[in-house]
Order: sequence, then structure tokens, then C-alpha cells
Amino acid sequence: MTSVLPPARRTRPPNRRELILAAATELFAARGYEYAGMSEIAEQVAVQPSALYRHFAGKEQLLAEILSQGAASKIGALRPELREPGREFVAWSALAVLQSPSFYRTELPRTEFCAEIARLAGRVVTNPSGGLLSKGHPLGATGLAQCAELVWQLRGEAGQRQVEGATLALQHNIGLGGAAVVTLYEKVS
Repeated sequence: MTSVLPPARRTRPPNRRELILAAATELFAARGYEYAGMSEIAEQVAVQPSALYRHFAGKEQLLAEILSQGAASKIGALRPELREPGREFVAWSALAVLQSPSFYRTELPRTEFCAEIARLAGRVVTNPSGGLLSKGHPLGATGLAQCAELVWQLRGEAGQRQVEGATLALQHNIGLGGAAVVTLYEKVS
């Protein structure tokens, strides 16, 4: 079933993380994320399931890494002048949009929508303020900090962080307990 060649048991190949990612990618594609278990992934790379957790916190982190690498690879092909960490930033931004409720309300067929996201990826500024981690990630003030930054950008009051010609701003915030907010701001003349 798999094209990943597992190492001999009781060996530690230096590329074990890549072998795990390759096996997981194939299993997720063949069986679906929900139906592929960590034990099956471990079997494909000839390790005990506990060994997987030395590389990944769980199946969710494994999927996130696969998606990030795939998106960064596609973005690299579309925008070869973009270097790391730029590719990764754009990849995660695109993945956040694809996970948002607004993605499912589009009138475009999925292939056209994905092409449009890729086209826009080179023109979209993400976190000109450095993002919430640069502010110490204040849990209670997260949404308010995002709102303030976006309003300052649209008013032209963001100082050195100002994005010239900003007319639209998107806030995407996922909170504790699964709460999610996506807000689109537009500059009013």
C-alpha cells in the first residue's frame, strides 16, 4: 500500500520525521484523516506508536505539518521569490482562510477558489504588528488588539507598520472552547 520504505526495526534513521510525514500523508489520503490511526502510521515506519510522539504531539499536529509543508511548497512554486519564513507565513495564512467559515460560503468552485487564494497570497499582508505573540499573547485582549490594529491600518494611523493603500482588513480569531470569529473591515471614505 505504501511507497515509504520503512527502516529495519530497532534502527533510528536520521530522516525518521520525514518517514513519518510521508507515511501519514499516504494513509490520510488513502483512508481519510479520521480513519487512519497513529498505530497504523507507526507500523508503516516500523516503530512503536510511542516513538511517533517524540516527533509530533499527536495526529492533529501531524496533519498541520503535512498541510503546512504542502501549502508552502505550492506557494514556493507560485512565488519563487518568496523565501522562508515568508512562505510558511503565507501558507499558514492561506490555511487559516481555508479553515474559516467564510470559505464554505464562496460561490466559486473549490479549484478556482484555491487558485484565487494562491494569487492573493502574494498581495496580502499578514500581521504587520508582529502578531499576538509579539504582544505576549494577552488572552483577554486578543480580539481587541486585532480590532485596534485593523482600524488603525484602515485609518492610516499605524505609523511604521502602515500598509499603504489598505482598504480591507480581515480578522480571524480562534479562542478557547472552540469559539471562532472572522470579521471583514472595509475603509469608508
